[in-house]
Amino acid sequence: MNRIYKVIWNEALSCFTAVGEYAKGRGKSSKSSVSSNATINTTSNLSVIHTLRLSTIALGLLAAGFGMQANALGTYFVGDDPTPRIHTNSFFHQTLTVQGGETVIGDPNTKNISVTANRRDKALTIKLDENVDLGTDGSLKTGDTLVDNSGIKITAINPANSVILSNSGLNNGNNKITNVSNGVVMAGSKDAINGSQLYRLVNIVKDNKTKYYSVDSEAIGNANNDGATGYNAMAMGGNAKATGSQTIAIGSSESGQQTLASGEQSIAIGANVVSKGHSSIAIGGDDLDAAANVDGVNDLFNAYTGSDLIEDPNNPYGHTEAGGAASLAVGVKARSEGNLSTAVGVRSSSVGAASSAFGVGASASRDGSVALGVGSTTLSEATEEKNLIIGNKIYNYAGVTSDKGAQVSVGSVEHERQIKHVAAGAVNTDSTDAINGSQLHATNQSIEDLSESKITFASDRGAPVDRKLGETLNIKGGAEATAALTTGNIGVESDAINNTLTVKLAENVDLGTNGSVKMGSSSSLPYSLGPVTTVNSLGVLTGNWLGSTAVNGLGVFVNGPLGIPSTVLTMDGLTIIGGPSVTRSGGINAGNKRIVNVDDGIQAKDAVNVSQLEGVKEIANKGWDISTQGIATTASTVEPGDSVDFNSKNSNIIVSKTADSNDISFELNNQLDLGGVGSIQIGNTLMDNRGFTFIDSRVMLSSRGLDNGGNTIRNVGEGVLNTDAVNVGQLKDVAIALDQGWGITAQGDIATMVKQGDAVDLSSKDGNIKVSRKSVSDVAALNGSPSLQAVAIPTNANDISFDLNPDITLNSVTTGGTVMNDDGLTIAGGPSIMKSGIDAADTKITNVQNGEVSATSQDAINGGQLYAQGTGISSIIGGDTVYNAEDGTFTNSDIGGTGESNIDGAIASIRQGTIEISENVQINTESITTNTTNIATNTTNIATNTSNITTNTTNIKTNTDKLDAGLNFGADSGANINKPIGDGSVLSFTGGNNITTTADGSSIKFDLNGNISVDSVTVGTTIINSEGISMQDGPSMTSQGLYAGNQRMTGVADGVEATDAVNYSQLSALDSRLNNNMSDLGYKIDEVEDDANAGISAAMAMSAMPQAYIAGKSLIGGGVGTYNGESAVAIGFSKLSNDGRWVIKVNGSADTQGNVGGAVGAGFHFD
Repeated sequence: MNRIYKVIWNEALSCFTAVGEYAKGRGKSSKSSVSSNATINTTSNLSVIHTLRLSTIALGLLAAGFGMQANALGTYFVGDDPTPRIHTNSFFHQTLTVQGGETVIGDPNTKNISVTANRRDKALTIKLDENVDLGTDGSLKTGDTLVDNSGIKITAINPANSVILSNSGLNNGNNKITNVSNGVVMAGSKDAINGSQLYRLVNIVKDNKTKYYSVDSEAIGNANNDGATGYNAMAMGGNAKATGSQTIAIGSSESGQQTLASGEQSIAIGANVVSKGHSSIAIGGDDLDAAANVDGVNDLFNAYTGSDLIEDPNNPYGHTEAGGAASLAVGVKARSEGNLSTAVGVRSSSVGAASSAFGVGASASRDGSVALGVGSTTLSEATEEKNLIIGNKIYNYAGVTSDKGAQVSVGSVEHERQIKHVAAGAVNTDSTDAINGSQLHATNQSIEDLSESKITFASDRGAPVDRKLGETLNIKGGAEATAALTTGNIGVESDAINNTLTVKLAENVDLGTNGSVKMGSSSSLPYSLGPVTTVNSLGVLTGNWLGSTAVNGLGVFVNGPLGIPSTVLTMDGLTIIGGPSVTRSGGINAGNKRIVNVDDGIQAKDAVNVSQLEGVKEIANKGWDISTQGIATTASTVEPGDSVDFNSKNSNIIVSKTADSNDISFELNNQLDLGGVGSIQIGNTLMDNRGFTFIDSRVMLSSRGLDNGGNTIRNVGEGVLNTDAVNVGQLKDVAIALDQGWGITAQGDIATMVKQGDAVDLSSKDGNIKVSRKSVSDVAALNGSPSLQAVAIPTNANDISFDLNPDITLNSVTTGGTVMNDDGLTIAGGPSIMKSGIDAADTKITNVQNGEVSATSQDAINGGQLYAQGTGISSIIGGDTVYNAEDGTFTNSDIGGTGESNIDGAIASIRQGTIEISENVQINTESITTNTTNIATNTTNIATNTSNITTNTTNIKTNTDKLDAGLNFGADSGANINKPIGDGSVLSFTGGNNITTTADGSSIKFDLNGNISVDSVTVGTTIINSEGISMQDGPSMTSQGLYAGNQRMTGVADGVEATDAVNYSQLSALDSRLNNNMSDLGYKIDEVEDDANAGISAAMAMSAMPQAYIAGKSLIGGGVGTYNGESAVAIGFSKLSNDGRWVIKVNGSADTQGNVGGAVGAGFHFD
């Protein structure tokens, strides 16, 4: 039977549905007829599960050729939070807004994501702004690198190795520094040295390693190269130890023994060798066992030293040791125990300080002794040999010593040695040379020859006398045997031409304390009758019993007869006993005697005579007149005995007098008070209550300041303090300095000179840097008062600020293989979003939210929507239709019971059959009342519609293909999402870790999280990744540290701690302080230089003064010196003692710097 479709109300779907002829309908009657132009609307109370499902009745009628408008239930869009959803009520006309949000709510500057719709390409482009502002609480994370408001932190597995850069500085976390360029290797360089440089150094050391050096030892000590413990010490060999500073220990020793260098800067070489003394050297060996086994060696050693090479175990000799400071021990078991001693040879020993032992078994036991040769010792004492006495003649020796160790021994008892091949030594008084046998033989021969010769003695009187060597010749002076004799008063002068020796009395005879010279006939009485003069140490006494005079150190004493004192002349003066005296202490005492024949006194201190005194008496009785200002009317006479008072009425003149003085002092008061009308005039200068004025001049100095009347102020010194006036010279220097200007450079280019008055404009060409200046006008800096007193200017006045513009333009942004520039967004090996469209690069676009399905919609459709569309079409086809979502095909082998597998065949089979209306169409009384009359009409319409259905079948297929394709949503990565039309599932826009999506009304906002985490961020040539921040050809900050890239570091706060960085302002302030200090230092140095030059002048003046050179004489002298612009004068006193041995000298000086100095010196002449 041919089947037809009928329309019934589908209560489950809440819509009219085209069904088979036997289907039953329930409810929903209507009086309106169904026409080809009817619109079927979906009610708003449909279940959510039918979202985006097309009204099946609309599609059914569309298939029948009716022009239906199909309205979908809409699409839901959600963000990261699925709770708030956006619902679109229709397919094509409602707008869904996708926009970027704000990281910090309410702050439009933190809107970091932009969404751009491209209608032509049907694409939404979501972009990260070039300037990302995450707010104070935001952060950026890429791998282990975190950038937030506190700085940058690169977290390592071990927290101790994390790198942190904050406003407090950089903590590099003890990490390696990789990819380091070769550092400069030179003095003062602070560059890092990379591994390749170190590798080259290792190879250099390897190529120049020590060769031909090896050690064979089983000793434990120093096996780990730990034997050298002293500063700059070196230990080589088993059990070798170098414990002292800068010591060297070389040698291997057995267990329990060691080669040890413990003294500071000592050296120990050999097995079991020790250098204990500071700066000592010990070279030797451990034992003599092998040497002792050689035939005859031990016997020979015993013969010379009295001991065996191998010592008694109970009394060991010991090892090789340099125990004394700065000592030397060379030889097996050699020992230098004394400081500064030397022992060279097997079993040699130098015990004494500064002793030396050279030879096998040699021993120098005394201080300063020397032992030369095998078995030589210094046991005996050196004797003190001062002279040689031959007859009565004493011959003194040179080189006399009292040190018992001052000896050189070339042997020992019973092993004495001759000293052979001794060169002839010098024979003179000072010679200490050794004398050989030939010299002694010559001396003996000469003495033998002289013993037979005669010496002839001749004098002024008498016959010559001959004597042989050894015979006695008596020479007498005539003094009594008991008389005391003096020395140094008689000299013998030789005359080689006349072969004479002349005995002479010394010019200055010194008879000693008790000696004397007496002239005249002596007597046993105190005073002789004849004149007698005696000179001794007490003085000179001359005279007889009638009178005598004594002269000694106290003075001159004149006595009368029998020694009665008469006149005394001493240092105090002249005294005549019983008469006048003239003394220092008592003055002139006339002794109650008149002073006659006194001439009139003339000078102030002359004596006056009686006539002068009478004249003064007459004048004194007249009194004296006193007046003021030369006015006669004020004159009055002051009689003898009257008193006069001197005073000042206005206190401007102070009149004073002390009780112990007759002087009256008139002094001008330091504080003058001339009153309101008073004044002082000096020449043309007038000072009054107005100030200082100059007559016939406009110059005036008052409380208002200085009015210089247009005149020039000359001879102005250079100002030093801030409030000092400056002169034209200083102003010219400033003008020259200002005219020179200052250099300004950019990025290290050639400097441009900016002169005073020039303007420098600081700007940014690309607008990315905002340059601003806060200025304060000159008028605002003054308070407007007549005194022009400056008010405080803000500290930041005229500061220039360089700020990064909130909106900057960058050429491109690269993150790993992702590049975003003016052309769009490209991912290496992945999708791209360009101006020309989106290229998914054969990848899926996943997580695409349901796009709006409307006539004007350009939204992407996801797979869910497309799947819904496919299932909807499958429902329209009905029956056993199967929709394959993978390939988009519909399968039904029996559509509508026609046996056809496609709609076209099913419709064609229907058209070929017979339509029976009476049974096959159920009439609904309420909704189709006039169908009976319309059937005929509809029959015609059906025929017409048959052709329309054929046409619409093609259109439906075309639309079905489009609906089957659904909406595709793509992203930067992943497969595209196909959303079938009519699919009720939700397409979610998920932001991921760094982006949050929010459904808000009809919009979806894409917000950049406050804390984001990415693998890498690139802005221009700046890259931020897990390693840190790096800039091409610029600074970088990575986990390995911070490199400034030879660029300035701006915005540096003032350093506080010792390790803080300092900024330019601190450096500039330091430079200013340094310049000020240098100026002050220069001024002080100039003062020091002037004082030094003046001091040199004073020294020159003192050194130029002559000095006394005659015994017993004194000299006063002066000197003048000048040096380098400074001068000085000096005066001094010098004196030699009477014997000329002692000299004393006192000097004083004064220089042009106002300095005075003095010096005292003394000296003694000796032979």
